[in-house]
Amino acid sequence: MTKECLACGIQDFRLLTSGDHQIRICQNCGLGETLGFRKPDYSSYHRDDCYEKESELVGNYAEKFYQLAQFPSSEKTVLEVGCSTGLLLKQFSRNGWITSGIEPSKSAANYASSLGLNVSNTDLEHFDTKNRFSLIVMIHVLEHVDDPRQTIKRLSKLIRPKGRLFLSVPNFGGLTPVLFGSRWPYLLPNEHRWHFTLKSLSLLLKDCDFTVIKSETNAGVFGLAHPGRQLLWSLTHLKKIFFRLLLFLPYDLVSTKLNIASNLVITSQKAK
Repeated sequence: MTKECLACGIQDFRLLTSGDHQIRICQNCGLGETLGFRKPDYSSYHRDDCYEKESELVGNYAEKFYQLAQFPSSEKTVLEVGCSTGLLLKQFSRNGWITSGIEPSKSAANYASSLGLNVSNTDLEHFDTKNRFSLIVMIHVLEHVDDPRQTIKRLSKLIRPKGRLFLSVPNFGGLTPVLFGSRWPYLLPNEHRWHFTLKSLSLLLKDCDFTVIKSETNAGVFGLAHPGRQLLWSLTHLKKIFFRLLLFLPYDLVSTKLNIASNLVITSQKAK
């Protein structure tokens, strides 16, 4: 842990207590850091049974992320860091992209490989390739890493000039962290070392020679490609999820429209 904020360099913090954990929050950019963080074993971290039982839901998320991340490119090559079971990469592959993935969970990587995808069972630090990609996707991974600045710099070396970096993280600058504080469901200080706001993540990207092209937030079914279809599927297959989605539907709609929802999505472009 540094004395200064990793994103903006300011030394002005407040503390948030969540159970046995304390989170140091920058008063300037809002970046949160879980103090005394102990990194989990990500090789066995993956919730494989959840992804199999809720494959329709995960596939719906994957389609939405594809719609947000894809862009016209003469070199349609994509790397997903933390690709899970490969459902997003499958979306890219169906649309003519040459796909590669990194996944530390052996069972998830094996499942993705069984779909015919090129997935390496490793982490970013040990990923060895001479390829350069026009797009790198990293969904709900950056909040887990030791040093997000060094991670983004590593990603920069793997991206072609003018290539894009697509990131999604829990939105620590949204409305729900303000309302719920330490009881915010996506805080997860035992799993998340970092807690990003739009301002803090934009500063880190700028420091690594990326320009933010667009950003948005979403929540609940509004983070899906087909919200209505998901509600109908949940009603017939997973009623617990259906009632949860229905309960939060008004809030998710308003927070998404106001761009203060719980999931933050940022697309940035490498300067050169």
